[in-house]
Amino acid sequence: MFAKSVEDMSLNSLIKYITKTFHEPLRKDLKKIELLVPYIIENYSKKYPEITHLSELFSQFRKEILKHITREDIVVFPTILKFERLYTDKLINLSDNFEIINSLVNDIQMKNQHMEFNLYLDSIVQLLEWLSIIDDEKIKDFKEFQSIFVNIQKNNVIHAKIENENLYSKWIQLQNELKEKLAHISNDL
Repeated sequence: MFAKSVEDMSLNSLIKYITKTFHEPLRKDLKKIELLVPYIIENYSKKYPEITHLSELFSQFRKEILKHITREDIVVFPTILKFERLYTDKLINLSDNFEIINSLVNDIQMKNQHMEFNLYLDSIVQLLEWLSIIDDEKIKDFKEFQSIFVNIQKNNVIHAKIENENLYSKWIQLQNELKEKLAHISNDL
């Protein structure tokens, strides 16, 4: 589906790639973990009371990352695509859309929170590594739990890199080009 490298993708293709490759699998992994957390806590907290901290870390991480990707999926990505259409569609008269374009360009805040998520994930993975001494018949469940977090952590690094180096830089370039066009339009008005 995504034969091009991310550097060569349009904003539209990048957004589809990010959504399919990172957002959708992350939501699935979070659901799996959500089912495993109570089980892990119930089965291991008596012997390893430190594991209750895992529940708190996961809960906060889950809340923040879901808020982040939901905002991207519902607000940020559709806005970027709208601007791309406004910019590339030769039939759209930018002067007719001057106010909406100008206000949206100024209002959009592209804040990347992936570094914060990595701090959560680092803490969780470190705690899980420390707790890897768990040794009983249920260790398979704990290892699956640990494996999911390590995978989320690896994907978060790639996800952040693609958004920062490709998507956001292309978005900023598009904003600047739109601002230039708008400056010419406002001078003509």
